This record gives sequence, C-alpha cells and structure tokens, in this order.
Amino acid sequence: MGGGFVDIPGAAVDEVREGEVAVEIARIDDVLPAGQAVDLIKIDAEGFEPLVLRGMAGILARSPHAAIVIEIGVAQWARFGDPMAILEGARGDRAAYLIGHDGRLSPLTVDQIGGVLTPDFVSYVLLLPRVAEMEAAIAKFVDAAPAPEGAALH
Repeated sequence: MGGGFVDIPGAAVDEVREGEVAVEIARIDDVLPAGQAVDLIKIDAEGFEPLVLRGMAGILARSPHAAIVIEIGVAQWARFGDPMAILEGARGDRAAYLIGHDGRLSPLTVDQIGGVLTPDFVSYVLLLPRVAEMEAAIAKFVDAAPAPEGAALH
C-alpha cells in the first residue's frame, strides 16, 4: 500500500529531509500541447487537488467530455477556498458519483455533495460527462439510490 504527502506551501524549497525527495512541479497546461484535449483525468495530490485543477484550467476547458476521478479531502481543500465551490467548478456539466470502497458508484446530486463528503475523511468522486454511451458503460456499477447523507469514505 502506497502513501505520500506534500509539505505545506511556504516550506523551504531546497530543504530536503532524510528519506525525502525534492521534485520539480509544473502546471499541466504548460506541459501538454496548447490544443491538447484529454478523455480521462485522475487526480490524487494529497490535498493539493485544487491547485492541480487550477493548473489545468485550459485542459479542462478543452476537454468537456473528459471523465474525472478525483480524491477529495474536504478539510485539506478548505485551505484553498470553499471545497464544494472548487468541486462544482471542476464538475461543470458532468454527473457526480461517489466511489465506494467496493467500487460501487452512488449518484450525487448538486444539493447532496456537501452533506455526503465528510470533512474528516478522504472521498473519491467520479465526474462523468452526460453522454449516453458513458452512462451505459458504468450502469452495472451504479447503485439505484443516491449516496446516503454523511457517508464516510476513507
């Protein structure tokens, strides 16, 4: 089982403690070609997902049909603004599903997102374009009922 963390911004950039590795970071919009669109985005940045989203605003704009799988830590995201507003900005017109430990998907309504994602745990969410073929492809994994209020996922 892997794991990792990212130091809080403001820490000395050149300070590397024993057992750690310093890496350069770059905005995704600066790395991919200007006209590039993508089909799938997976983001797990140890609480810094809002910064990743900010650094890929161009890719998101050019990829309205991209599915997004994202780790959400409400408490960690709060350092960068309102976590639900950040998620809504990334969601756009996509349908939202809570990903359970068993891989099942529970539909999330806009009104429900804030109540389902618990502040003390990390949740995983699928943001899926509203395209019939994609919805049909995941249908066997979707629970009929929406996610329960306050569902805690690790």
